[in-house]
Amino acid sequence: GGGETALTAGTEYTLTAPSGAGGELVVDFKVSYVNGLPAGTTFVIDFATTVNSIGDGTIENTAVEWVNGAVS
Repeated sequence: GGGETALTAGTEYTLTAPSGAGGELVVDFKVSYVNGLPAGTTFVIDFATTVNSIGDGTIENTAVEWVNGAVS
């Protein structure tokens, strides 16, 4: 086990914010970076957001992991 490592946007990953309400936040790791990591490396992604409206009073957060172009 290791500690935490801060990554650099544009170097190890890119982040694409949603274009509107209900959109997707996409984190895309650079293949060259990921290929250099030990097997079993775990990613924890923290991001800040601003809620402009809560509609029915709930905020849903769903994460999907894509590996090599397929949901894993």
